[in-house]
Amino acid sequence: MKKVFILILIVIGSFPQKVCAQDSIDVEVVLTSPADQAILYLGQQINMNFYIRNLGPDQIQAGDFLIFQFTGLQSPVQLTMSSTKNVNDTAQVSVSFTVNNAPPDPIEFCVAGIIARGTSVIPDGDTSNNYDCNTITFVDGTNSVATIEASLVGNTVSLDIYPNPAKNIVRIAPQAKMTGASTVVVSDITGRQVKVHSFGRDQNANDGLQLDVSTLTPGIYFVELSNGNIKARGKFLVQ
Repeated sequence: MKKVFILILIVIGSFPQKVCAQDSIDVEVVLTSPADQAILYLGQQINMNFYIRNLGPDQIQAGDFLIFQFTGLQSPVQLTMSSTKNVNDTAQVSVSFTVNNAPPDPIEFCVAGIIARGTSVIPDGDTSNNYDCNTITFVDGTNSVATIEASLVGNTVSLDIYPNPAKNIVRIAPQAKMTGASTVVVSDITGRQVKVHSFGRDQNANDGLQLDVSTLTPGIYFVELSNGNIKARGKFLVQ
């Protein structure tokens, strides 16, 4: 959370520290993509989408500035609002960028924003909603294997999903001993189950289970492997 507050301070600090005393605007920032738990690839274009909502009490006027910054960006971005935004109105923002270096562990990716008018920052009585964050993981786009941490009862194991991203077939293999029949459930980002497949006792999960994903539309999917009372979870991308 400390990093989020630093991000907000950087955004505010990038603008002349003069406060517009006439109006007050509570700005809500909502990050819609990258989605929470998304897997992103180093060196490839990433599309970030977020929206701001005017929670009032005053208008965001045409010509006001939206000043925003997101994780990894060195300097804030200034956008001119093209139209008036009344209370509860929203404005969509889309930005494309690439990331060439990132830690291998999941990170909090955040975007923060404020509204300014002329050379003045418009007061915002509630800065707790001036940012939004999702947890994302960066992987090397040249690597065909993504190792996902999955949960066991009282333990943590790895679930290998490859190739990742996939087009037609994925193989999943838990890094823990499993015996007997297994069931694989694939869900989309809304939680809707899109594929369920049962594997018999003669198909050892530890040797890798092959799953046909050719009928799935491009996007991020979550997979759960159940074997007795053991559940292992991961995610993969269909291109």
